[in-house]
Amino acid sequence: MIAPISILLEVPNRFVSVPFRLIVLSLSIFVIIKRFVLRARFRPVWFWILWWFFWGLYINRIIVDGLWNPEVLRLELLEYLLYAIGISLLPAVAVSVGVDDFVLDRAVFAILVLGGLAAIFNIWVIASEESIVSLLDLTFRRRQTNTLDPISISHLGVTLLILSTWAILRDNSSGLMKRALIIICSLVGALTALLGAARGPLLVLSLTLPLAFYLGKRSFNRRNLFRLFLVITLLFLGFCYLLINHESFSGLRRMGQSVFTDDRRITLYTEGLDLFLEYPLLGAGTEPLGFYPHNVILESFILAGVFSGFPFVSMVFLSMAGALRLLISCPSISWISLLYLQFMISAMFSGALYDNAAMWIFMALVISNLSRLRSQKRKVALIKQQVAGS
Repeated sequence: MIAPISILLEVPNRFVSVPFRLIVLSLSIFVIIKRFVLRARFRPVWFWILWWFFWGLYINRIIVDGLWNPEVLRLELLEYLLYAIGISLLPAVAVSVGVDDFVLDRAVFAILVLGGLAAIFNIWVIASEESIVSLLDLTFRRRQTNTLDPISISHLGVTLLILSTWAILRDNSSGLMKRALIIICSLVGALTALLGAARGPLLVLSLTLPLAFYLGKRSFNRRNLFRLFLVITLLFLGFCYLLINHESFSGLRRMGQSVFTDDRRITLYTEGLDLFLEYPLLGAGTEPLGFYPHNVILESFILAGVFSGFPFVSMVFLSMAGALRLLISCPSISWISLLYLQFMISAMFSGALYDNAAMWIFMALVISNLSRLRSQKRKVALIKQQVAGS
C-alpha cells in the first residue's frame, strides 16, 4: 500500500516509507509496553528462549560487524538495525502479545481490503507509467515499479489469492459487498501474481493453495461452490487468453523455468555453504558475501556458525509444527498458518533475516495463537473437572 504512494506524490520513496516505519515501530513499542504492564507472558517458554537468544546474538553480531568491519557491509549499520529491530523484531513481538480474538476476527477482511487496494494501485501505476491500455500489453513481460520489485509484486498477488480462496471456502455470510470483495481480490491477486512472474511466490502458491481447499471443505456449501466456480472460470479464461498469446508473454516462459536455474543464486548458495564450513563455530558475520544468500537457514549458519544456526532451525521446526497443528485443530484461524507457510517457504529463496518481516510476524502469530489455544483447552478441561467434582 505504501509503495505506490511515493510515486503518486512524486517524492523519494524514503519520504513515505521512513515515517510509515516509524509509525509501525511506535505502535509496536506501545503494544509491547501495554501488554507487559498487564503482565503478558511469553509461551511456550522454550520457543521464546530460542527466539531471544537468536535475536540477541544476531543484533550483537550486526553491531560488532558495523563498528569493527564496516567496509564489508552492504548497508549502513543503522540501516541494518532499523530493518532488524524496527521492521522485523518489535512488530513480531507486538503481534505475539497484542493480538486477540477481536483482532483476528477482522484481520482477514482488513488484509483483503488493504492488499486489494495496494495491488490495484500498483497495477494502475504500472499501466500509467508505460501508457498501457490492454491486458495483453500489461502481461507482456515482468512488471515492477520504482518502489516494488517483481518478487514483492508476485507475493502481494499470492497472498491475496491464498486468503481470498480460504475466505471463499470458509465464509458463509450472505453480505453481497463482502462476497464481491472476496471475488474481486482473488482476480486482482491472480493478475498481480502474474505481473511479477516470480517463480518463488508461484511455487509457494502451488503448495499452499491445495491446503486452503482442504481446510475450506469443512464449511463447504452451495453458495461457496458457486463463488469458487465463478472465480475458477474467470481465471481459466484468463489463462487460456495468455496461452493463446504465449509467444508474446515472456513471463510465462520464465515461470516454466526452475527456481534453481538462477546462476547468481546458485553461486551465493555454494559460496555461503563454503563459508559456513570454513567458520562452523563462530561464523563469518553479517553478509560476508556482499549480499544475503537468499536462504534464511543458510544465512543463520553463516552469521555466527552453529550458535545461531541451530537456534534458528529449531524455531523454524517448532513454528512449522505449530502451523500444521493450527491447520488441523483451529480452522477458524488457519489462514495464519497458510500465510506463514507462504512467507517461510519464500524465505528459502529470497530475502534476508533482517528484512523478512512477514516471516517473523507470522512465526510469532503461529506460536502465540497455538499457546493461546492450549491455554483455552486447559481452562475448559479444568472447568469440566470442577463440574464433575461438584
